[in-house]
Amino acid sequence: MPYLNPYTALSVPTALSPEAEAAWLRQEKKRLLAEFELKDSSVVSIGGQELDKSGLLTLFAQLEDPDRRSWHRQVQNQPALQAFLEAASLDLFYEGKVAALAAQPEAFRAFIAPHFAESFNQRLFHAYRQRDAEEIAAMCTEPLPLPLTHHAACYRDTFRYLHQQVKEAEALAQAITQGQAPGGDIQEMCDEWVIGAINQLPAYFQVSRDRYALALEGLAMGVHNTHRRVKLSLFILRQGLKLRLSPEAAGRLQHLLDQLLEMAPAEAILDQLTGSGKSRWSGWWIAAGVGTLLVLALLLL
Repeated sequence: MPYLNPYTALSVPTALSPEAEAAWLRQEKKRLLAEFELKDSSVVSIGGQELDKSGLLTLFAQLEDPDRRSWHRQVQNQPALQAFLEAASLDLFYEGKVAALAAQPEAFRAFIAPHFAESFNQRLFHAYRQRDAEEIAAMCTEPLPLPLTHHAACYRDTFRYLHQQVKEAEALAQAITQGQAPGGDIQEMCDEWVIGAINQLPAYFQVSRDRYALALEGLAMGVHNTHRRVKLSLFILRQGLKLRLSPEAAGRLQHLLDQLLEMAPAEAILDQLTGSGKSRWSGWWIAAGVGTLLVLALLLL
């Protein structure tokens, strides 16, 4: 269930003494439980969420524990954080407030971690699929302010999606090697947007980033060895080298690129068209257009 702040959801008055707050909560709990009977309903609406009786009792139980009560107050006092936990609003990141969370007590960060991870996973996955450079950068520039045990949950769906992209690239490389003619799917896998989105992801994705590059290496080899499409294979390798790779993966792609250029030195002129292999996603409106035209031309050669 998404995060629901009891103080906000129940509209608990501020500036109450602990004794007065406890009395107010007892009275509100009694009133809401009676509402189930009066309305003959299995749920009541609290803070924009519908809660059954068990959920309502759990909400009140959150305020019976002194630590949880304090943590809920801390969340309520940070509107951008509360908006992120409850509705995955990214103001916390765009306003540069996420970094400050790292300095807060570990117990508080562990308390918000499951809800933070749920919202983060949802928004990063959406941004990655949409190739939203600005949103990915906002979410991935600062280290996660959570204990390490929660990092996998933050990246879960994006990691799975990238893993599927790797598998698709590997399958295409195998099919091309076995005789399938190169087609438009190569363009998609080498697209500047795809390369840029993968590069925006943090170090957690480094192994997957390397695997994607090595899948492109296999694709380039299949294009060259099976179909003798030298220019297209060189283009695939150059696109792969635009990825932020480990030295080992970059070395493999560069070695193959050098070998192909030695066999076809005249094709080295493509270096002047595609650059040195460094990513220039900030100029996507130029790179994407040039890259698309170049791939289409190479596929027709």
